[in-house]
Amino acid sequence: MKITENLLKIALFAALFFGAAQLVPYLTTRQTYDGGARVSDLFPVAVMRDGQAQAVLWPAYTRNPGMYRDMLLLPLKETRYETEAGSLAVAPVGGSEYRIDYQDGDYRFVGQYSVKGGIVMPASFRYTGSFAAFWALIAAGAGTAIAGWLYRRMRARTSLT
Repeated sequence: MKITENLLKIALFAALFFGAAQLVPYLTTRQTYDGGARVSDLFPVAVMRDGQAQAVLWPAYTRNPGMYRDMLLLPLKETRYETEAGSLAVAPVGGSEYRIDYQDGDYRFVGQYSVKGGIVMPASFRYTGSFAAFWALIAAGAGTAIAGWLYRRMRARTSLT
């Protein structure tokens, strides 16, 4: 019985850890841009410069958007590229909207933007990385402890009756 309980604790911890690792970045880094919202400095824009696909971060893009007008990657279907830092995927999502998925080392940046007149207009953004493991570890540990406490409490109640 003790082995089964320990295996259940391990399975619960693992499930909570992996669930939290997915949920934490989504809840903490998700941004949508409508109107005057400040765009994250990490927001990527996909360009082709000197024959190499790369992600230009928002501050660099906004300094001179006209310079990037003819460099924007606007594929007709999902296209993947290898970059110096990792990988880059760009996919049309309808009309003049595009989704960019940029992997740079341990970090992954996912953005969506529309292009009107050669100018990028951000729609949404989120990112994830190794920072999520810390918070997922805390959530999984706390969740497992709470579940264990509730289980012991439930067993104590049923043994009294």
